[in-house]
Amino acid sequence: MLLLVLSYGFVAFFYPPILLHRVVDGEKIFARGVLTAFFALLSYASVLGLLNHLMVNRYLLLLFYALLTVLLVIERLSLRVLVKHLRSRSQSRKHVIMVGNMDEMSNLYSNLCRGEYGFTVDGVFTDDEGAVLPDGLKLLGTTAEAVDYISLDNPIHTVYCSPGSMGKEESMALFRKCMNVGAHYFALPLYVSSLHRNMVASYMGSCIMLSPMAEPLGTLSNRLLKRLLDIFVSALFLSTLFPIIYLIVAIKIKRQSPGPVFFVQKRTGLDGKDFKMLKFRSMHINEQADTMQATLNDPRKFPFGDFMRRMSIDELPQFINVFLGSMSVVGPRPHMTAHTASYSKLINQYMIRHWVKPGITGWAQVNGFRGETKELELMEKRVHADIWYVEHWSFWLDVRLILRTFFNTLFHKETNAY
Repeated sequence: MLLLVLSYGFVAFFYPPILLHRVVDGEKIFARGVLTAFFALLSYASVLGLLNHLMVNRYLLLLFYALLTVLLVIERLSLRVLVKHLRSRSQSRKHVIMVGNMDEMSNLYSNLCRGEYGFTVDGVFTDDEGAVLPDGLKLLGTTAEAVDYISLDNPIHTVYCSPGSMGKEESMALFRKCMNVGAHYFALPLYVSSLHRNMVASYMGSCIMLSPMAEPLGTLSNRLLKRLLDIFVSALFLSTLFPIIYLIVAIKIKRQSPGPVFFVQKRTGLDGKDFKMLKFRSMHINEQADTMQATLNDPRKFPFGDFMRRMSIDELPQFINVFLGSMSVVGPRPHMTAHTASYSKLINQYMIRHWVKPGITGWAQVNGFRGETKELELMEKRVHADIWYVEHWSFWLDVRLILRTFFNTLFHKETNAY
């Protein structure tokens, strides 16, 4: 029992709970709880190995840590709900003020007013004479008067400032005053709010850079983690079920349509580069295969090919692409090169979807944006879903999408698959 407690304590030191953070979502709390329990198990097993103490029942140990994981996640998510409730009821609130151009800080104010974050906005100091303030926001004075407002007798926890709308000396005076009284100082970069995007900070030496979107797969460790998942899933499938499926499919295709078993087509992949994607051939050989999408009653499909498309069996050879590295299990679906050339001119931000490897399934597909796109609006929704995935990738998101795809296919919920 002592080793169990010490193992958990050791891991919790490096993976402390994040539920008390002002701004944190439930998925991160869940992931932190799962990682804490997993590494605690790994730490405990390592200690047992070093001590040659192998008398512990391994099945009982796994059951114990399965329960620990479940209860730990439930506890932390429940506490997070309680903390948000208390903060919304004016418990543990932090007093903040805003200084600068109101147009640049209007979006910030709407976020600060969310009760679960636990902030109370005392007011704003601005030089905008004709500024229309949101309901509930008090005008405290001009930007020059903000320095005198902050003092040890009038404790302000945080100051949010838009220094681009202030003079240099005025801005530096406000910064020095915050440091002297122990107030937290945050500067809102000029023009950021007008972009209506959540900017992400990064560093180039001592210079801070702002990007309009997060790129979780921009880091080597995340790409390695995703690649390991791809290799594990694709190798497991290719070495077990795929040979049997291939034998059955090959016989059926040869009986119903002369030609090769595999259909090989150029698609647009990572960084906009072309690659050869594999599929089980589901149509008779035709000249429109590289330019025209399949339709509901497409005469080019033979009977078994239509069945394969409805059950997504024709996509299974793409696990070979995944194993070889040109695709991922989860990612934006790769489009035909002709469609990439046309949609890149018609749809805003279209090429962002090529910042990651294309996938067999993806966020767009599990949310119903798959199959034929008769209208440009449908393709725009699919692209926006792909961009959301690029910005919000996580290991657990990939796992969830794989499971959702499996169950959707198993229970035939893919209504647009034809």
